[in-house]
Amino acid sequence: RRAPRGRRALRGRRDRRASRDRGPSAAAPEAHDPVSALAHRPATETVCTHCGARLAADQDWCLECGAAVRTRISAAPDWRVPLAIVGAVVTLAAAALIFMLVSLSNSANRSAAAAVAAAPATKAPPAAAPAKAQAGATTRSSSTASTATSPTPGIASWPAGVKGFTVVLGVIPAKAAAKSSATKIASAGIPVGLLYSSDYSSMSPGDWIVFSGTYTTQAKANAAASQLHAKGQTGAYSFSVVPAAPGTTSPAPGTTSPAPGTTSAAPGTAP
Repeated sequence: RRAPRGRRALRGRRDRRASRDRGPSAAAPEAHDPVSALAHRPATETVCTHCGARLAADQDWCLECGAAVRTRISAAPDWRVPLAIVGAVVTLAAAALIFMLVSLSNSANRSAAAAVAAAPATKAPPAAAPAKAQAGATTRSSSTASTATSPTPGIASWPAGVKGFTVVLGVIPAKAAAKSSATKIASAGIPVGLLYSSDYSSMSPGDWIVFSGTYTTQAKANAAASQLHAKGQTGAYSFSVVPAAPGTTSPAPGTTSPAPGTTSAAPGTAP
């Protein structure tokens, strides 16, 4: 009787021990936990850190979840800073170009204004005398004209009957004032002469012309005018000298421009 009771007690102890060893979670299936699976795998085995799938030694990507295992993915570069730098450089270059163009334009305008201000004010050449005024003019004796227009020492006269070009230094109605001006210019070492405009068809009558030089071409007269500018005669300009037609005479020297219907003196009469 005691033996069966001992066997039952022994069986009960074994059952309780086995139940205790299994624990409360032995009956339920274990859930899939990648972290637990990774922890229970051997140290030499490589698994995916995302899903716990086994990986080969040369495998860089997980074939189960597609995650990168051994590959490092770099972030996309930030282009905002380089673009901002390039934009700033382009803006500064454009501003510098605009400033340079404005400066050049202002400099050109100032140069043009200075040239205009420095240019001497030229007097318009005397207009040619009308043919009518010379056709009905009265004649005077050549002896009276020659006496009144005798040359002054140091002041030249235009060669008789010669066409050419000269440099006009002054156009003065009164003979005395013209002589005074010519004498003053001659004292500065400039060759100077006087002619009476009524004796020349290329000029309006009645004025005394203070001139310098006799030239065969206008180009030579222009060159001489430029040299006289450098000597202080800023109003000098070239002009054509054409003697009046034969048979005409000028009014008495020292008078004003003749009225229509008068004639000029014979060509070649010295002022």
